[in-house]
Amino acid sequence: MPSPRPLLAPLRTLDTAQTHIRRLADRRLLVTIRHAPLRGVTPQMLGWWFANIEGTIAVEGQEYPRYLIWHPFDHISFATTRLPDGSVGAGVKFKIVEAFGHDTSLLIRTRDQVDLLDDSGLRLSARVGAVELFALHHRFTGEADGSQYDSTLIFGLAGRLGRLINPVLQRRVFTERHAQAWLRHNVEEVGMLEHLLPRLYAERAGTH
Repeated sequence: MPSPRPLLAPLRTLDTAQTHIRRLADRRLLVTIRHAPLRGVTPQMLGWWFANIEGTIAVEGQEYPRYLIWHPFDHISFATTRLPDGSVGAGVKFKIVEAFGHDTSLLIRTRDQVDLLDDSGLRLSARVGAVELFALHHRFTGEADGSQYDSTLIFGLAGRLGRLINPVLQRRVFTERHAQAWLRHNVEEVGMLEHLLPRLYAERAGTH
């Protein structure tokens, strides 16, 4: 685990968002978050951010990877593949390492496919062959003074096979403890965008 980094602002608490965890009929885990609105952050800024997480930001006179400042306790590393023209968008893969709650027993390593990345939202997925095992969809909606940000995570296999396999996956791969910790983590990192993104977006000239 890297050392904690500077904290740009107090982290949002879980009670600032509307959150739910439930199991679908096929035993997939469904986790949803309706975040408190992001003031001063537009959907265009959010679309730009997820295409430009790589890079650095100066904080207290020192350069840090943007990803490490986004969540200064839980984030460990981020990398992305790129499209043939060098851009980041649908079709690339995000390689993410993080530990929810700065707890190495909740360490997550993913290599997610980006299915959607634009001003309307971001969708990530993971598959085993042609079968989707995980999907995370963030939706961005513009408001008069910012954006509404809503997140839906689904873990497990759909259908009758999922009824048999999903309980095993949820004991061994992504448990309800992971889900509860992810809720808090996501509320914290999304809230940090109010303090991180307007500055970066204003400075974007000459960057990606």
